[in-house]
Amino acid sequence: PEQRNFLGQHPQEMIDIQNKESQIVWQSVNNFVKSNLEDGLDVVIEGIAILPELWKQVDYDYSVVFIGNQSDNHFQTILNSARNNSNDWMHDLEDETIKAFSTFNQAFSSYMQQQAEKFNYSYIEIHDDNFKNDINTALNSLLS
Repeated sequence: PEQRNFLGQHPQEMIDIQNKESQIVWQSVNNFVKSNLEDGLDVVIEGIAILPELWKQVDYDYSVVFIGNQSDNHFQTILNSARNNSNDWMHDLEDETIKAFSTFNQAFSSYMQQQAEKFNYSYIEIHDDNFKNDINTALNSLLS
């Protein structure tokens, strides 16, 4: 409960912690991408460990899009998914934990949007009621 409360009540501090972790794993992610590109493979990297400021450092051709969800309904969407899908990783979590996660996710999405815009990268808002279409929009932006 203490960690959950911190996550939900101090999202900016959690973003700072997450960014420190991203800085640590960046070289491994970058090497992974380079290795795949050298082998002629495309790679899609999903996750919060990739920061727009880090992508500005790469010396190879790439496409990038940042996505997020800042919806006021985000908690309810995540909760519904968790409760209705036994394979969802949040299925057995308490409502309060899911709420804390959604609060952090909204704050991190806002941060990522600001950073993507700062470094001239695309940001696509993934709407709760139009998830598949928005994901396809993100994929199409990578392929164009």
